[in-house]
Amino acid sequence: MNKKLTEHIIRSYYNDNKQQLDFYIPLVQNKIRTLKEANVIAGTLSKTSKMPCRSYGITAKACQVGSAMKDLNKQKLNITCKHDIEVALIDGKLIPTCALCYCDDRGNYNYPSVHHALHKRLESITNPLWTEALTYMINNELKKGYDYFRWHDSGDIQSLDHLEHIIVACICTPLIRHWLPTLEAGSHVSQFVQKYGSIDKISNLCVRASTPFINARPMPNKNNGIQASVVIADDRTFKQEMVTFMNDNICPAKLGDGTCGDCRKCWDKDIDIISYPLKLYGHLLGIKGLVIQ
Repeated sequence: MNKKLTEHIIRSYYNDNKQQLDFYIPLVQNKIRTLKEANVIAGTLSKTSKMPCRSYGITAKACQVGSAMKDLNKQKLNITCKHDIEVALIDGKLIPTCALCYCDDRGNYNYPSVHHALHKRLESITNPLWTEALTYMINNELKKGYDYFRWHDSGDIQSLDHLEHIIVACICTPLIRHWLPTLEAGSHVSQFVQKYGSIDKISNLCVRASTPFINARPMPNKNNGIQASVVIADDRTFKQEMVTFMNDNICPAKLGDGTCGDCRKCWDKDIDIISYPLKLYGHLLGIKGLVIQ
């Protein structure tokens, strides 16, 4: 999809131009004819064990803010395990959320086949039919009973152009609820908002700005339509009113069997902040309650 058409579809959506959308959206939806064709163009969708739906990831090594955070860890902290995090917390250090990124050559993401697939998807985002391929694959999930979708179980937004194509895919899959977590809220998402307006206009998309540091104060931006999320390792960091709020919106997967279950809070635009508790050992911090298991 060329840039002019991408921008035209987004502006038509923001201007509630139904006539234009009724013409252009079917062109995007019907450009790709088979799942095989879509997979050749953009790679395949992922199904992580936690998620109740499919996702689409690219290599985390291409993360811009995330890579800077990991470099900061290597240069200043050298955190390699959760015990290091506990020690750093006691010392009052800022710990990058990406210090122990699960996509950074850990678990299933360490297999060569997964490395290859993630790099292939990264390369595919410049394919002129990428948006049409993702639209086909995501809409195809409805046949399997999936009406939720997560962007970037690995990786992040690469540019304003990349985000614009993601937005068009969301517009062209109106029966799917999309969740886009990102560390690029201050760059690519901000550029999108400046160009088009609040991203809240995209009714089936929830963008969550991830905090770059563990225990950092989450900063949702309602004016821009951006919700937030934070990794917490010590609820004493926050004022009591914030702790109470976050206790009501804590990720149940981190406290239960590791899956979302029936929870869909990450996709809920009415929930400003989602907190993800980091399970530490607890013998150093001595924290009790919801965070340390």
